[in-house]
Amino acid sequence: MRLVALTALLSIIAACGGGGSSSSYSPQAEAEAEAETPVFELSSSAFSTGGDIPLIHACTDQDGNNYSPQLSWQNAPDGTDSFALIMDDETPPCGASDDACVHWNLFNIDSSVSSLLEDVSPADIVDEGGVSSVIEGQTYAGTNDYEGPCPPSGDSHVYFFTVYALSADHPEMTEDMSFTTSEFTAAYDSTILAFAGMYGSFPADN
Repeated sequence: MRLVALTALLSIIAACGGGGSSSSYSPQAEAEAEAETPVFELSSSAFSTGGDIPLIHACTDQDGNNYSPQLSWQNAPDGTDSFALIMDDETPPCGASDDACVHWNLFNIDSSVSSLLEDVSPADIVDEGGVSSVIEGQTYAGTNDYEGPCPPSGDSHVYFFTVYALSADHPEMTEDMSFTTSEFTAAYDSTILAFAGMYGSFPADN
């Protein structure tokens, strides 16, 4: 009878977490928790990743309007202080990685911002107080602006858009800087909390 009672008592203690840690490590539970963590994502209403970039976003030499596309991102990680956006092209005659052609560098985007309008101006990208600290770095064309797809006649190039969530201790960015995706990742590696990307192609004669 005593053995039965003792067994019942131990069962109650175990159920209440007595006699040790109130929780135990579970690889399955940890994996499920990680799976539930929202993914930092970048998207556009202008095109889907892997799709064709509309003519309106191409350079004027291609009969485009040179309008930057609408972009949105979601699920930025906790601790994000600001965002930076890089657009580059690795299709020859542009090179790969550090030798890519830089089409857009957009820096100092406030953490309260989660989208960019089509043909956006840095002055229009404001924080919750209505103030903008956004600047544009230099492009392959030597401008501080958005430079739309402008491949050589007969070619089709692929353009990569990458948004970075940065911590507050990132080094300063200035208008005379120019970064490809790989250069920015290397330069700001210790302060990049997360990044998200998408890409689109532009046929020369679309």
